[in-house]
Parts: sequence; structure tokens; C-alpha cells
Amino acid sequence: MPGVDGVAIFGSWASRYRGESGPLPSDIDVLVIGNLSRSEVYEAAERVEARLGIPVNPILMAFERWNEAADPLVEQIRASPVVWVKDLPEEAE
Repeated sequence: MPGVDGVAIFGSWASRYRGESGPLPSDIDVLVIGNLSRSEVYEAAERVEARLGIPVNPILMAFERWNEAADPLVEQIRASPVVWVKDLPEEAE
């Protein structure tokens, strides 16, 4: 999708993928970094959800917010297992 700087899966799905033990994930948490409309992101999530048969919970975040060190959500995601589906440009990390 145009306007996407990065896409990452986090939460329980990423934790299991990275080898942490625990129950099977009941959903997939997806972080979308970029300048897109919320409706575009939610429509894409619905398509993936229909294809995979598991709820997909997208979070849309501006590139600038991802680079803010004091944002609690950013801190939580960065401190947890993450699987990058589309890597951020190097200057964004």
C-alpha cells in the first residue's frame, strides 16, 4: 500500500513466533507505520482476517510518533517481540 513506512506484528503472535511459550494466539496485532487513511488500514486488516480466519487488530501510527521515545505504546512494542513484515527505512529505527 502506498504511504506505508513499516509493518510489524507484535503481541502474542510475535511472541510465539519468536519462541516464547504460551497459549495459541487468539488474534494478530499489527502495527502499520505511515501516512494512510484509517479506513484503508482497516479494510486491509479485514481482508487478511477473512483469509487467515483469525482476528487482525491494526494500529495505525504516524512515522513521527514511532520515533518519539516517550510514547508508552511505542515503548511497549519496542520492548516486546516484534516480527517486521515490512522493515522501516534505516533512518527511522
